[in-house]
Amino acid sequence: MNTLIKRLPLFAFILAAFSALAFNGPTVQPGSSTIIWTPDPLNPGQYIDVTDEVDEERYRCDEASMECTVTFSGNDPVNGSKTVLNEGQFVALP
Repeated sequence: MNTLIKRLPLFAFILAAFSALAFNGPTVQPGSSTIIWTPDPLNPGQYIDVTDEVDEERYRCDEASMECTVTFSGNDPVNGSKTVLNEGQFVALP
């Protein structure tokens, strides 16, 4: 019984740490990407910001390409590292 009483502060600390992590949403890191891009069909090697279309689900990806939507680290399509979100060709819907 004495060992249980001695460990109560440790249990309280663990419960507080778990609560702090479990009930707080994820934070956006400064280098994380928040803009979604698609390859520019008129200018090969360049990308167009399509974040609004993706957020409103006004697009589809045809199976014609390897990159439909991508993100770049630091939102930088020139120097950032690319992550492909969806494969296909981006088609904006009205």
